[in-house]
Amino acid sequence: MASARTPYEPHICRRMHRRMTIEVPVVLISSHIGTTKISSARSFDLSAGGIRVQKMTNLLADQPVFIEFRLPMAKDLIKMNAVVRHAGEQFYGLEFHQTTQHQLEQIKMFCG
Repeated sequence: MASARTPYEPHICRRMHRRMTIEVPVVLISSHIGTTKISSARSFDLSAGGIRVQKMTNLLADQPVFIEFRLPMAKDLIKMNAVVRHAGEQFYGLEFHQTTQHQLEQIKMFCG
């Protein structure tokens, strides 16, 4: 007898971490071909694995960056390395790298 297949359900989130909407300023430091740029960005959502930001200048997929931002009601800046995983016209998905336990706890507490 054939086993039942689970139907595809597009409304099910396949992300590893829960995302929360958050709009805070982000300082983004990027380097490309020997040139370092410090620019402003704005966050749109956050998870324990990464953050989505809007930035007016271009970033490249797989480009390493350094970011700084402050969560609402937090006194400390979060400063961490990230890599551009999704590059759109002005929106970028950044995956966190080398996060400390303290940074991860702060983000998870915010995201619930």
